[in-house]
Amino acid sequence: MLFRSKLVENTPEQSARLAQIRPILKERLDLLTLKIDLTKKGRLNDAIYLLRSGGGKEMMDEIDQLVSAMISEEELQYRLREETFQEASKSLQTAIASMILVIVGVGVFTITLAQRQMAALQKSRASLQTAYDRLIDESARREAVEAQLRQSQKLDALGQLAGGVAQDRKSTRLNSSHTDI
Repeated sequence: MLFRSKLVENTPEQSARLAQIRPILKERLDLLTLKIDLTKKGRLNDAIYLLRSGGGKEMMDEIDQLVSAMISEEELQYRLREETFQEASKSLQTAIASMILVIVGVGVFTITLAQRQMAALQKSRASLQTAYDRLIDESARREAVEAQLRQSQKLDALGQLAGGVAQDRKSTRLNSSHTDI
């Protein structure tokens, strides 16, 4: 009986019904034990009289009533638990669906942000490549101009050298023609 008491301990009405059944069961068991003892002793008429007196049937009807009430209460409690479970299940499903939407939203946001950053990086790379190409072109132009300048300076120096040599020759000729005279 201790195990059955634990099953209904959270419902006061069920515990009260169980408490009502216990003395009736004890009384019914005592009556059956008496009938068996009378039958064993050969007092069959006394046992039949106890059987026909209806006390046992009344007790069993009362037990049946209490058990039926307990079953009805348990079925009601089961339905209430089932409804609570269904509500909790729906709430859980809603929460899961919401979390999935949040995760998808965060994923879309992250992908969009990454794409923007990638586009900005590609634009920066293109700008850097253009600036690098301009720098290389400018450097090449400067080298060409510097080469032309050096060439021009060489030619100028060569011209001055040639002019100096020509003047020296002219001076040398003049000096030698003056000496000849």
